[in-house]
Amino acid sequence: MKQGEYALTGAEVAARWEETETKQWEHAITSSSNVVMLFGVNVFDYQWQCTGERAIVRDTLNQKYLYWDVYKIEVDGKEHEFAAGEFSNCVWGFYIPK
Repeated sequence: MKQGEYALTGAEVAARWEETETKQWEHAITSSSNVVMLFGVNVFDYQWQCTGERAIVRDTLNQKYLYWDVYKIEVDGKEHEFAAGEFSNCVWGFYIPK
């Protein structure tokens, strides 16, 4: 796993849940492409700013909980946030707030 992301055990999920203020995240897309459309744009065309927040997300393939960084991009003057990380080499997962 990359710096800033790792899998969580059940006990760690419970402990970290408080830290994340229980914000809920939903899977938006998984892609191995350098084109990932979120918010009507390719997020790889924008500068990602790490918010300093972390998200607990659930891997859609193996159902493991992951602890990923939250980023934001600005599109036409509006900020959009998402959690992102690599499931495996060059396979990205993206989650957006529910």
